[in-house]
Amino acid sequence: ETFAIHRERGVRRALAASGLVLGEGDVCSLAMTEENGYRAARRLLERSDAPTAIACSSLIMALGVVRAVRDLGLTIPGDLSLIAHDDVFPWLKPENFSVPLSTTRSSIRLAGARVAERLAARISGLEDGARGEVWPVDLVIRGSVAGAPA
Repeated sequence: ETFAIHRERGVRRALAASGLVLGEGDVCSLAMTEENGYRAARRLLERSDAPTAIACSSLIMALGVVRAVRDLGLTIPGDLSLIAHDDVFPWLKPENFSVPLSTTRSSIRLAGARVAERLAARISGLEDGARGEVWPVDLVIRGSVAGAPA
């Protein structure tokens, strides 16, 4: 199973704990590009039951969501709350979005170091088989989220 599947399960569990359900049509599994973020957001936001919040798998996809929101004449966070994962790109700062973007943060550098450690252990015979690890992430709240509508 991939990290994306684990993330989706976590989102579904968290929503269920609050009495909410994520519908099958609410999840978009696409390559993480700005254009895919734009197209997915347009599709979601043009529905009669448009969401009040979107969680993106990357800052790059969030750029496309911001563009779709603007093109539809909507506002963040007035009409849509937006959050993205991985605010660790030195060339793309979430605080520089038109509305500072709320994010989750996990260190790609530390993850890469851990992958190298585990690979070395596997090669040397100290570790066998596939093992997954779940790492904590930081939640960074900025201006792109608001309370749920009543």
